[in-house]
Amino acid sequence: GWEAPVFVHLPVILDPSGKGKMSKRKTVINGLEFSPFVHDYMEQGYLPEAMFNFLTNVGWSYDAEEEIFTRDEAIARFDLADVNPSAAALPFSKLEWINGVYIRNLAPAELQARLLPYLSRDLGIPEAELADDPRLAGLVPLIQERLKVLSEAAEKVDWAFKTSDEITYPDPTLLLGRKLDAAQTIAVLETGAALLAEVEPFDHDALEAAFRAAADAAELKPGSFFSPFRVAITGKTVSPPLFESMVVLGREETLARVGNAIAALRASVAEAVEE
Repeated sequence: GWEAPVFVHLPVILDPSGKGKMSKRKTVINGLEFSPFVHDYMEQGYLPEAMFNFLTNVGWSYDAEEEIFTRDEAIARFDLADVNPSAAALPFSKLEWINGVYIRNLAPAELQARLLPYLSRDLGIPEAELADDPRLAGLVPLIQERLKVLSEAAEKVDWAFKTSDEITYPDPTLLLGRKLDAAQTIAVLETGAALLAEVEPFDHDALEAAFRAAADAAELKPGSFFSPFRVAITGKTVSPPLFESMVVLGREETLARVGNAIAALRASVAEAVEE
């Protein structure tokens, strides 16, 4: 006497090329790999709520203008009459964008908690140790706007969890300020080191004011004056905002790294003279 329910399903899901069904195995299209496996997306750091949002948009849309919505909003509005019967290709190009929106909408403390397993895995630091590290709490707001997936965080913050001696400069020319030679860059770094030793309080506003005044006094554009310090303290040409990064490291560690950068540039100049 039991009446069978009516079963329905969404249209066939096509691979991103739109030329065939989405494979049960990993698919490579134009050199890009697309996976059907949930664990692959978990390992990369896609948020469950973002993935729900992404998949719900396949074959159905919340409305013509809004692409971001919560699970409850989708449930309240979903109607089978709005499902497109045509086969739909997975728009993977939108997945990272949707995930980035969800990451940016998280409270910093929530994002920090979600980052812990990824940072622990990629940095080799126990989660409990990371959770109690004030450097991480300071870094999360600095990288939040730049993250598309959680697994990107480690490469953006790894420099903060190294010692000054672990920050190396295999190509010392990256330390050079814009349109500055080695001697000029060394002078800039030495000026900055003196400021770092004296500025009070050691916070963003005081650091920025001191460095901008020094750049003006040297008749240099801020970008030329600042860029050697970015590489000096992170070992990278692209990093979170400079003065916030200095605050995260603290005065002593920042000074140690700037000192090492000066030494690396001097050694590079000496080698060039010998050649």
